[in-house]
Amino acid sequence: MNIKTLITSYIENERLFEILDSLLEQGVITLTDLESEFIESNPLKIIAFINHYKNNGLNLEKMEDAILNYRESKFIIDYAKKCPYANISKCEDAIINGYSEQLIYEFARDVDGANIKKLEKAVTKCKPEVIYLFAKFVKGANVENLENALIKYAKKNGNGSYFAKFAKDVKKANVERLLNAAIKNGDILNELLEFATIPNINIEKIERVILSKYSKEDVIYYVNTIKGISYEEFIDLMIKRSIAKKDTETILNILKLEVYTIYNDIDREMISKLEDALIKIGDIKALIKVQIRYGFINNKKINGYLSRVSGIDDILEELINTTDNNELKRSLIFIYSEIKIIRNTKKINNINDLLRYINAYNELPTCNLVEIISDKEIKRTRNSQI
Repeated sequence: MNIKTLITSYIENERLFEILDSLLEQGVITLTDLESEFIESNPLKIIAFINHYKNNGLNLEKMEDAILNYRESKFIIDYAKKCPYANISKCEDAIINGYSEQLIYEFARDVDGANIKKLEKAVTKCKPEVIYLFAKFVKGANVENLENALIKYAKKNGNGSYFAKFAKDVKKANVERLLNAAIKNGDILNELLEFATIPNINIEKIERVILSKYSKEDVIYYVNTIKGISYEEFIDLMIKRSIAKKDTETILNILKLEVYTIYNDIDREMISKLEDALIKIGDIKALIKVQIRYGFINNKKINGYLSRVSGIDDILEELINTTDNNELKRSLIFIYSEIKIIRNTKKINNINDLLRYINAYNELPTCNLVEIISDKEIKRTRNSQI
């Protein structure tokens, strides 16, 4: 049996080295011969060979290069752990420059004497999963540096994954900072759902984002999964909170959810609640905005409130006179007209009265004002006067 066949056979290492020791003593082979043969074998054999002949003048550098060049990542950690003569720094360089990103983290985690700062610097350029694993499992890792790397990666690549895992699992993680970074990173519903499970998290911020960025179906999924309540119960809570905090934005976001739902029928009861909430908050411009944007809003209810607001005439006149958008201007005129009708300070009994009222603006409305007459009839009446 030749040496190569002997080395690659299934003989146990203890028996193999007994045979090789005997051949060396007899002068049949030299240690240099064995080095050349073992270089061609797998790294586990090389590691056993190094440990057996390390004190016999073995060329450790040559054997180490054979292990590093084998390109099987699992062996390099075995070598660094089992061979006291391993050049740890050289192993780290090989891993950083040619092995998988995962191995950088595993080497730092498992090998005593590993240069954590050196490996961490390399990990900051890796994918989110490796950054997260390094921060979670490697003793001595600089959490702030790794957090910075995660945020930087997300900004560059648009990948907001692992923010919540990092915040949840890594000690000393800045949870609020990671939440803000996740919010800025686009479509991250699953991240927000995981953030919502973290104790003492700013749940109001998460819910405001979910209401502003996602569909009604997504919101239903959130409340069923995280809150354990119905969508209607959740919206009632949001309305109460919004009124207490005068949070117009949330009410407008809920209104948008109701408008762009996949369901065919608009929930009129829900819309009425939202109208009432806007009135209670008293955000004048928001009330004007929803009338202009949504045709099914109860204009009479809202304008009835606006008609009693101090300074509303000045607000509307300023908006009418400063906008360059004709569609917007027409809608504002309608609102102003209805408020005057409610106050009985401007009587409009027919389409001619209405035309005279808006004649100064040289524009006709495109939506229903007080249900006096349809838009088509308004245009037809005007044309007949020309």
